[in-house]
Amino acid sequence: MPDQEDARLTRGDGASEGAAGRQRTRGKGGRKGKRKRRHLTFRVRISLSFLAVTVVTALAFVIVQMVVWSGQFSTYTRENMENIADSASKALSHEYELRGYWTSSGLSSVLAVDEIFDGLGIQVLNSGGMIIYDNTWIGDSSISLAPDASSMISAPIVTDEGRQVGTVNVWAMGSDVLLTPRDINFRDSSNQGMVVSAGIGVVLAVIMALLLSRWLTGPVKRITTAAERIKEGDLGARTGVRGKDEIGQLGETFDEMAEKFEKDRELERRLTADVAHELRTPLMAIMATVEAMQDGVMPCDSDHLALVDEEVRRLSRLVDSMLRLSRLESHSVKMDFFPIDTVDFVRGMVTSRQALMADAGLALTFENRTGQDEFEAEFDRDNITQALTNILQNASRYTPAPGSVTVWVDGDDDEVRIGVSDTGIGIAPENIDRIFYRFWRAEGSRNRAKGGLGVGMAVTKEIVDAHHGRIDVESELGKGTTFTIVLPRRQQDDAADDDE
Repeated sequence: MPDQEDARLTRGDGASEGAAGRQRTRGKGGRKGKRKRRHLTFRVRISLSFLAVTVVTALAFVIVQMVVWSGQFSTYTRENMENIADSASKALSHEYELRGYWTSSGLSSVLAVDEIFDGLGIQVLNSGGMIIYDNTWIGDSSISLAPDASSMISAPIVTDEGRQVGTVNVWAMGSDVLLTPRDINFRDSSNQGMVVSAGIGVVLAVIMALLLSRWLTGPVKRITTAAERIKEGDLGARTGVRGKDEIGQLGETFDEMAEKFEKDRELERRLTADVAHELRTPLMAIMATVEAMQDGVMPCDSDHLALVDEEVRRLSRLVDSMLRLSRLESHSVKMDFFPIDTVDFVRGMVTSRQALMADAGLALTFENRTGQDEFEAEFDRDNITQALTNILQNASRYTPAPGSVTVWVDGDDDEVRIGVSDTGIGIAPENIDRIFYRFWRAEGSRNRAKGGLGVGMAVTKEIVDAHHGRIDVESELGKGTTFTIVLPRRQQDDAADDDE
C-alpha cells in the first residue's frame, strides 16, 4: 500500500510538472504571439495613424459641436419662448380691452386657438398677482403643475394706454430648460445627424488611409526590396524611385549608392586581378631566368643577371608606389605647405625636362597665363613635383613623335591652375573617369609596352586631394589630352577646422 501511494504521488507530481510545463510553454507561445501581434508593418502603422487622427478629430468636432450647438440652441429656445410669451401677452391685452375685465372663457378661447401654445404651460395672473388661469390645473382642485419661477418666461400684459393689467407666465411642460417636445425632437435629430456624419467621416478616412498608405509605402517597399536583393548579392538591383520629394530623393540616392557600390566591387575584383597580374609578370620573368641559369640553358653572366635585376627593381618600384598610394589614401603622409612662386616652380620643372622630351621627339614648352611675373600659392613642393612628373611622364608615353607638350600656369585670387596639354592619342569619353584607377590602361593603346606601373595617376589624384584641390581632364581621341591641377592659393588649417 505505501508503494502504491508513492506511485500515485509520483504520477501526480509528474502530471503536475507536465501541466506546469505545458502552461509555461503556452505562456511563452503567448508572449511570442504578442510579440508577433505587436510587429506591424509600416503601411499598417500609417493607416492606424490616419485612423487615430481622424477619430480624435471627429470626436473633438462632435463634442465641440454638441457643446456649442446646445448653448446656441438653448439661447434660441429661450428667445423663442420669450417671443411666445410676448405673443400671448398681446393676445390677452387685446382680449382685456374688448371686455374691460377677465373671464375664464375668454382666456381659454384666446390661449387655446393658437397652435403655438400647444405643449406649453400658460399661467395668467391679474394685476393683483392672483392666478386667474392655468392650463395645467387638475380638475377643479386648482392644483397646478407649474414649475418654479426660474423655469418660466414672464411677460406683462399691458393695454394700449400703457396700464399693466396682468402677467402671463409660459413654460415648456415636462421640461425645465424651456424646450418644447418639437424642440427636443429637433435637438436630438441634430445630434444624431452630427454623430452619423462623424461616423461616415471615419469610414471615409479609413478608406482614404488605406489608399494613401499604399501610395506612400509603395516607394518605401520598392527601396526595401532593392536593399534585400543587394544584400543577397544582386548588385544590379535598383529601386527606380524618382521624384522631387524626400522619398524620391531617397530612391535616387539609394540607386546612386548602389551603382557606386557595384562599381567599387567591380573595381575591387579588377584591382585584385591587376595586382596579381602586375606582381606575377616580374616574378615569372625572374623565376624563368633563374631556372634557365640553374639548368644551364642560360649562362649566369652579367647580362642575364641584369635582366633579373631590372625585374626586381620594377617589382620594388611597384611595391613602393602601392605603399605610397596606401599612405596617401590613409592620410598618413604629412604635407608641408609653404608659399611658393608657382610660375618659377613650374618653369624650372619644364626647363629641367626639355632635353629628355626632345630625345623622345617632343617639344616641351611653358606658358605663363597669369599676367604676373610671380604668382604665389601654398603647396607641398615635393608632392606637387611628383604629381606633375607623373602627368608629364604620362604625356610623354602617349604622345607620338613628333608632338608637343605645353605646360601652363593660370589662376585668380582664390586658386592656381597648372595645366599640361599634349597632342597625344587622347582618351575615350567613357574612359576619362577611369584614368585615376589603379593599373588602368586603355585597351590596345595604353599597355605594358608603353611602360609605367599603372598607379602614377592614382597617386597624383591622392596628392591633389590632400591639397584640397582637384584634377580636371579634357580629352579627344586622336587630338590630345589636357590635365589641369587646380589648387587653392591659401591652404586651410585642418586642426583649426576640427576645433571649430
